[in-house]
Amino acid sequence: MSQYDHTATFTKRMDDLKDQSLKYIITQTEKLNQVLSIINKLEHIKMGITIDRVRERVKNQDISITLGTMNSLFITDSAKIVYDKYINCLKEYYNTLLKHLMGITDDFKKLEQRYIFIQNNEGTSG
Repeated sequence: MSQYDHTATFTKRMDDLKDQSLKYIITQTEKLNQVLSIINKLEHIKMGITIDRVRERVKNQDISITLGTMNSLFITDSAKIVYDKYINCLKEYYNTLLKHLMGITDDFKKLEQRYIFIQNNEGTSG
């Protein structure tokens, strides 16, 4: 196999890797956007929590009676705490995805720099 064949094979593999990396980055970016959208929706819902909305959603008669005896501020704060827990879990997931994506992107940039270095040195050493 000639030097040209090795270079052509290497270039083809690098191009394939670029395509796969780009598809992966696009997919992960879409996931990040979806998670961010869900977080924003939950934040919006949390801000709109009122005692009347909480009471509307309760179908269990025993819980409904208990709600009637409770302080409405306590009820709405409790509901907001539940939303906060979900929101915080999603934010952690978002940050984990983002760090992973940044790591992959950095690794690919390093690989690409090595590829360019090798390509430049082949031209000067041949």
